[in-house]
Amino acid sequence: MGTDVIRDGIFVATEKRVIFYAKKLMGYDLESFPLRNISSVERSKGLMGHKVTIIVSGNEATLKWINQGEVSSFIEYLNDRIGNREPTSKNFPDKSDIPDQTEKLSILKNKGILTEDEFTKKKNELLSRL
Repeated sequence: MGTDVIRDGIFVATEKRVIFYAKKLMGYDLESFPLRNISSVERSKGLMGHKVTIIVSGNEATLKWINQGEVSSFIEYLNDRIGNREPTSKNFPDKSDIPDQTEKLSILKNKGILTEDEFTKKKNELLSRL
C-alpha cells in the first residue's frame, strides 16, 4: 500500500540468492532475490541501528533497526557476488594459499585461540578445496 510496515524479519544470503523473511500477524512474507538480479545493496547506520536495502529490478526489501549480526560481513558478501560477479580471492583462496592458511590455523590452535575441534573442522574445509 506504499507505506512502511514494521515487523521482525531477517535477510539470509546463500551462494545463489538472498532470502527475506518477515513475520506478520497472520502469517509471513517471504521473498527470494537471485544474486544475479540484485542491482545494488544500500546500507546506513543511525541511532536505532543499521539499515540494509536490497534493490532488484523495480523491487526492494529493507530491514532497519538491525542491532545484531555481522552487517559489514553480510554487505561485503553480497557485494562480492551480485550481478554475476566472480567472488574475490580473499573469500575463496586459491589452492596454493591453502598450506599457508593451514599453518596459520595451527599457530592459532597452539596459542589456544582455536579449539582442537575448530582447528580440525577448518583444516578439513581447506583441504577439501585441494
